[in-house]
Amino acid sequence: MLRGSHREPVLDVVRGRGAGGFESILCGKDYTWVQDDYGCGDIIVFPSHTVHKGLPNQLGDRIRTSCDIRYQPAEDEIDEQSLKPHMDLATWEELYKGWENDALKYYWKKTELRLSPSTVKKNTLTSRERVLRTFNHEEPDRVPIQYIANPGIQLRLKRHFGVEDDESLLRRLGTDFRGIWPAYTGPTLHAEISDRQVDPLWGMCKQWVANESGGYWDFCDYPLLDTPEEVYENWPMPSPDHFDCSVVGEIVRLHPDRALHLGDPGTGDILNTSGMLMGVEQAMMEIIDPDSPLQRFTDRRLAVQLGVLERALESARGRIDFLWLGEDLGTQRGPLISLDTYRQFIKPRHKKFVDLAKAWNIPVMIHCCGSSSWAFDEFLDVKGG
Repeated sequence: MLRGSHREPVLDVVRGRGAGGFESILCGKDYTWVQDDYGCGDIIVFPSHTVHKGLPNQLGDRIRTSCDIRYQPAEDEIDEQSLKPHMDLATWEELYKGWENDALKYYWKKTELRLSPSTVKKNTLTSRERVLRTFNHEEPDRVPIQYIANPGIQLRLKRHFGVEDDESLLRRLGTDFRGIWPAYTGPTLHAEISDRQVDPLWGMCKQWVANESGGYWDFCDYPLLDTPEEVYENWPMPSPDHFDCSVVGEIVRLHPDRALHLGDPGTGDILNTSGMLMGVEQAMMEIIDPDSPLQRFTDRRLAVQLGVLERALESARGRIDFLWLGEDLGTQRGPLISLDTYRQFIKPRHKKFVDLAKAWNIPVMIHCCGSSSWAFDEFLDVKGG
């Protein structure tokens, strides 16, 4: 049981796989789970607002059975769902079939009850249904939830909720999305550096920056800053053939009710990734030069991403719900680049990703930091409305 949860009002719920078919959304609830050993004949009594769950059977080849018995004063309002067979797995007519004694059939109809609308109807869409309704501009049961954080915040949240793995944290937060990216299985492309985090695929470097709450890894060194053209041309990049797409099918199997996406804010991104490799100032200068080696470098890098996406979409067999792209185009005050620069150097490259999504009949979501509303109509034009 979740200690103290009986003091809460009725919590929002989402569909779950366990008994009852629902799980409570516990994001922001500062409670801890408590448990004890029980023997045959033990009874535990608690009010209906108490969040509770069963734990896996530890009895080996023995079957564990338990029974939930719920009651309330007849004069109180009663949730109409409580008068239906559990989880609507059958009708009363089906359950009563073969009864020889009719005395207890529909016993509650002999009492004048005050019914209230079901409290479990608020969030009964699956995550996938919720997200797809939102993409289709239809009202969902609640706003879809996504979560991304740096490793320091990730660790603190895990400690707060008492979980160890990423998936358990996502479930505790009630997130609706799960991302997929095939695992790289090719050769080492960029060597490790002492006191640095080096991206094994693209070569960006990070250094640890400490702060009062712990710290974070930030970009540094910029390996393509002021380098000759031949360094660009020979910069090691992965091959789409060196990604294992078998993980795609496994994630699809594990998350049948979640909204699944390929890509992330770094997919299709040009300015951000270029800045990570050569610094923002050089990236901003070279993106407007059609003869810059950055142009060919960018096309080569995005071709790898497109190749991996094509293979992953084929492996998912139609189960991917949307493609996620990213491009930071604004500061807090205004655009980072001109509209002409976007149209000339970024929009045609984004269109290749959008065309791939169209071929699979899935929508495209784009992440964009800063004051970027000036480009939104351009996004719609890329997608064809």
